[in-house]
Amino acid sequence: MKDPEVKKKMDQNAFKTEFMGPEASLALVKKKMVEYEIIMKELGRIKK
Repeated sequence: MKDPEVKKKMDQNAFKTEFMGPEASLALVKKKMVEYEIIMKELGRIKK
């Protein structure tokens, strides 16, 4: 995220950019995996 070109592309594609340390990043990924698993089950893409 320190590269201005990367940040520019992310912004252009409606990605929210925010610096997080490694622990916060890992916690976010784990949280999102749980949320996405629920959605995928509801869509029938993975077995319940």
